Amino acid sequence: MNMSYLDHEGIPRLALDFIDRDHEEAARLVNEIKSTINLIRQSQANHDALSPLLETLLNNKQEHFKREEEAMSQANFPAYQLHRQEHCRVINELTSLIDHWKTYEDLNALNSYMTEIFPTWLKSHTSTMDKASVHYLKGG
Repeated sequence: MNMSYLDHEGIPRLALDFIDRDHEEAARLVNEIKSTINLIRQSQANHDALSPLLETLLNNKQEHFKREEEAMSQANFPAYQLHRQEHCRVINELTSLIDHWKTYEDLNALNSYMTEIFPTWLKSHTSTMDKASVHYLKGG
């Protein structure tokens, strides 16, 4: 089965090291989750392998958002609340996804999220909201 992977090179770089590093780590985790899904489909891994990876991704995003929000707050970024609301929405979405996984072990829903929804969101969020906040943080 040919799986598309989230290429961190496809995520816009913002020249703010912690954000770029966090985005690369998110891409790595998403790819690890997708690889594990593929292994499960080939009966080479157990469903239990996914929950810790999903929790790691959730924790990664929570920590990333916390760092980003602290930087925006300290700089009095005008769109801080709007940006923070989007972060909260994604955390809620990931939490719901994990709950759905733990209840139903729905590989198709999980694969769809990791292949389409999350990568599309990450690229869009980075090129819009993150780009604007980094521009502001860097004095632009």
